[in-house]
Amino acid sequence: MRCKQCDYALWNLPARTCPECGTPFRLTEFDFVPSAVQFCCPGCMQPYYGTTWRGHLFPVEFDCVRCGRHMHMDEAICLPTEGVHEALTIRGDNPWLDRRRHVVSRFFGGIGRAMSNPTDMARGTPADASLGKAAAFALLCHLAAYAITWSPIAGLMLIGGGSAAGSSPPP
Repeated sequence: MRCKQCDYALWNLPARTCPECGTPFRLTEFDFVPSAVQFCCPGCMQPYYGTTWRGHLFPVEFDCVRCGRHMHMDEAICLPTEGVHEALTIRGDNPWLDRRRHVVSRFFGGIGRAMSNPTDMARGTPADASLGKAAAFALLCHLAAYAITWSPIAGLMLIGGGSAAGSSPPP
């Protein structure tokens, strides 16, 4: 979990501002791999583990079982689960599903992520993601592959006529 402004590690901080740049943050703004992060009670450090698809606590507000303190997930002290590397705690993202991006950026971002880090893209796809959006992405990928494959042949046919595509002139 890193500051979105300066990339400082925000683990084990009771305050909700980045010590490096002063940017405020909330734990609910981040997506985690389920059970990869400990949300510890600020009163007694009793750990709780997020089990929702975003890796958040459910419910987000409750009484600590050890000390009885009423707490909200955003008040917890956040640490990676013991034995889990920090890089494996944050959910990946799926650029195709990011509505803040332009459709062309989403498409090429999705292609790049699928080619370079498919595990990260899969982690960033919510369990309740639309099958229609996945089908649209697959259709666009197939259309792009078709266009890339056949456009040189079509260009040769237009420029050189039938002989450029391998046919011979009639006798």
